[in-house]
Amino acid sequence: MNEFIPEKYENILRKDPGALDSVYEVAGDNDMCDADRLYLCTFAPVLYRFTGWILDAAKKSGTERLYFCARDAYPIFKAAEVIRDSGITVPELKYLELSRFSVREPLYGMIAREECLDQLFLRGIDITAERVLKRAGFSTDELLMILEDIGFREPLAEPLSTRDLGDLRERVEASRLFWELLNLRSDAARSEALVYFRRQGLTDGAISAIVDSGWVGTMQQSLARLLAFDDPYIKLSGYYFGLYDIPAGSSPLDYHCFYFSPESRIMRKVYFCNSMFEVLCQAPFGMTEGYRNACPVYDKSMSDEEIKLAERRTRILCEYVRVMLEKNGKADIQSDDDMEYALFKALMAEPEMFEVNAFGDILFSDDVKEDSQIFLARKLDIKEIHRYRTIPRLLDQMIKSRKQPKESAWMEGSIARACGEDAHAMQSELYAYHRYRTLLYLRKTLNYRRW
Repeated sequence: MNEFIPEKYENILRKDPGALDSVYEVAGDNDMCDADRLYLCTFAPVLYRFTGWILDAAKKSGTERLYFCARDAYPIFKAAEVIRDSGITVPELKYLELSRFSVREPLYGMIAREECLDQLFLRGIDITAERVLKRAGFSTDELLMILEDIGFREPLAEPLSTRDLGDLRERVEASRLFWELLNLRSDAARSEALVYFRRQGLTDGAISAIVDSGWVGTMQQSLARLLAFDDPYIKLSGYYFGLYDIPAGSSPLDYHCFYFSPESRIMRKVYFCNSMFEVLCQAPFGMTEGYRNACPVYDKSMSDEEIKLAERRTRILCEYVRVMLEKNGKADIQSDDDMEYALFKALMAEPEMFEVNAFGDILFSDDVKEDSQIFLARKLDIKEIHRYRTIPRLLDQMIKSRKQPKESAWMEGSIARACGEDAHAMQSELYAYHRYRTLLYLRKTLNYRRW
């Protein structure tokens, strides 16, 4: 047993002696803290295999260029560079500065109004009227003008019920001022974005694919729509860590999944936390808000400490990749489904307090503008956690006026905090929560297959 590596992860990593030896070697760095070593023995082995899978699949498909998109693909991009620099032949690698917001804003003025509203009024953690309208990129003055125009008098920061959200949508849809301001912003953003994307070579005819963490695949769809202004026949494929769904009308053949896909691997979805994946794969710079003079414009919300943590995690991943390559030479990077699943299930779905203490206080936002951040493992009491059992969640969906429950980005971490040392209570709460998620993803998977 190694003093730096938790025993439960050491036992899982024994399935791949090379991975365990590499973790041992990198973990010996005296500058690493417990959270660093936890990231090393869980995320680094999985991301290494994910990166290898991307490069291998892209080569086999004839892809000439890979664009690593958004902040949570940045560490994967740096890992791919380490593999390339070791002498392994890979497609051309480029990092593309974008975000969900920076590719959606240019499209708001050209897509159907119904689709535009669907994107702006998506439910999220603690959704408010202010957050909905900020998704369109409005300034504070514009936001207040719109709210005055539609006669909205409720507190801007008050979380909305499903019924309240629907009422706000109806008012916004009827507002002429809203659509005028939206179109002005969208047209200006589209011109700037296209200049940047042309300069990055996206319209030069190379066989290209994007790399993204995934979840619903809208980034690929939005980017392709935007690029169609220059080339109506442009075709993009994408490589993803996982997808719960793909946009309606898209071909599944253009979406390639590593860990889970819309039609399969239900239990991987049940025991996976996409919010944790995003924050631990974060780039050491802010979200791309848009473009000016062919350069990205960043949001400045990341603190110096958050930047340092993101830089450190990226260095740890790259060092792990380098050590693995030294041990394996130029041999193909093999995926191990059982090991990857076991590592992430142990961390994300069955956490102990040392894991919650390491990652639970990282700030997270699920919104396209990445504001209104909460702790990853938000503190909830048992009554609030019980709202995430099957029957209460069904009632939330059926009763539109019912106040939405407080949400956690990593519910298992919140459960561990609420239960403390009571192992029996924690086991019971985790079982109830995972049962609800099993039914949820079973239904979604069956619906996807029928579709």
